[in-house]
Amino acid sequence: MKKITAFSMIELSIVILIIGILVAGVTQSSRLVRQFRLQTARNLTLNAPITSIPNLAFWIESTQEGSFLENEAQDGVAVTKWNDINRTSIERATISVLGTAPVYRQSAINGLPAIQFSGNGCYTINHVGITNNGLKTFFAVFLETGKNSASGTYLYDNLVLPPQFAFILPTNQTGQIYAGAPLNGGSIPLNKPHLVTIVHNVANSFFRVNGVQTSTANPGSNVMNSATRLGGGGCTTVGDTFFGYIAEFVIFDRVLKADEYMDIEKYLSAKWGIKI
Repeated sequence: MKKITAFSMIELSIVILIIGILVAGVTQSSRLVRQFRLQTARNLTLNAPITSIPNLAFWIESTQEGSFLENEAQDGVAVTKWNDINRTSIERATISVLGTAPVYRQSAINGLPAIQFSGNGCYTINHVGITNNGLKTFFAVFLETGKNSASGTYLYDNLVLPPQFAFILPTNQTGQIYAGAPLNGGSIPLNKPHLVTIVHNVANSFFRVNGVQTSTANPGSNVMNSATRLGGGGCTTVGDTFFGYIAEFVIFDRVLKADEYMDIEKYLSAKWGIKI
């Protein structure tokens, strides 16, 4: 009869060591891939066409080392300060938390970090050098995870009720500009990253969702003011406040030309891995 022998302690130790090396290798590989993605995104940001286009009013994003306080750029940590990286102005917009602070997520949109909003807090923004007119171009990269009320949620709005200007995500899974009247944009389903361009030009306003443009219409002539909210709505209450992740948000204080906003869309598409 063939004799069956058990593994010796030395053999078991060797097996455990090999498994540990393999696990460490996989972990290290994942970390290196994440670091490569992050560094690539940072390089794209540094060379983005945004800074070469006039009338940049506000720019926040979630990959640069200067975007957050160092001790807050860690997974699950509350972010009390999200820095405006608009290098064309020496006096940048200031941001403060209203309600519960959103948190930093290390891997949120295609392996890159973003800020998670949970429906009970937002950022108030005091813009610098932004005029109170009806001519604006916005860019937003975000992923919405849920609806916060029967009417939908606010990604961005004024600090007045009712809002003079707002970017709303209604329950019918479309985007909406509101400036006295609603203008619905393209389809924005939950749990998918989106790149949205909003041109507010009163009678000729439109959405571009992942590069697909809606027809032009009039969302009203109301304008945003110098104090606004990101992740808007009530902020300190659940009603209408944003659920999901915001990765990048840009405002120009004029209507951009087609070649200008398409260049920015190409940059955001390449950086965040969103096809347009």
